[in-house]
This record gives sequence, C-alpha cells and structure tokens, in this order.
Amino acid sequence: MVAAFRQCPITKRPGTSANAKQKGGIPMPAHGFDAEVPLALTDAVRQKTDALYEGVSHIIPRLEWDLHAPTIARINDLKRE
Repeated sequence: MVAAFRQCPITKRPGTSANAKQKGGIPMPAHGFDAEVPLALTDAVRQKTDALYEGVSHIIPRLEWDLHAPTIARINDLKRE
C-alpha cells in the first residue's frame, strides 16, 4: 500500500523533518487541505470561534485571536470528520 506524504517545509523532502529522519521518525501524512494556503477569517469562522474566544479573551487579545481563529476552526472541523 502506498501512502501519500506531504513534503516537509524544512528539508523539502517528502515524509519527515530532519530531526525525525535522524531518529527514524514518523512520516507526515497528507491531510485534506494545503498547509501552505492561509485560511481566511470569514463570518462563518467568526461564528464558529466567537464562543471559544470568550473563554480566552482575558489572555489573548482580539487582534491575535483573529490571526488564529481560522486555524482553530479548521482543526475543529477536522476533529468532527
């Protein structure tokens, strides 16, 4: 069976980072999205993450949350799949 592996952004080789390669590391599996494409902060993302922000608003400023919210929403979507 042949598995699809994403290219490591550090070594530009498929499958593992430099440290993982030296230690007999685990290959990085390809997921259903491109990690190089930035995720956008849309109204749908805001709806998904605003409730989460309320719990961390005393620690994370809104500007910083807006940078992380698309990634958090995508991770939660992947967890539900």
